[in-house]
Amino acid sequence: MLILIWRKQLCLTQSDLSVRTGILQSYISNLETGSVDPRLSTLYRVLQGLDNMPFVTFFEGPEGIVTLEYPITSLSLPLDDDHNINFH
Repeated sequence: MLILIWRKQLCLTQSDLSVRTGILQSYISNLETGSVDPRLSTLYRVLQGLDNMPFVTFFEGPEGIVTLEYPITSLSLPLDDDHNINFH
């Protein structure tokens, strides 16, 4: 999901990101929908295509996330009993 958010924030199409990274547009689509789990090397290539973005910046997300053209209206995350995201 963060790839989609950052791509929109930087006003890039999937095709633009594909050209910048050498990753097929269809695979970028699969990354954005969560259909595939990328290797670290693939994520590194994506970050290079997103203006050489540092990993930390990528995972923090953009500040203007609510200004996206297509804002996220719902997101389902696994939560624990204290309503924290459960990554296990």
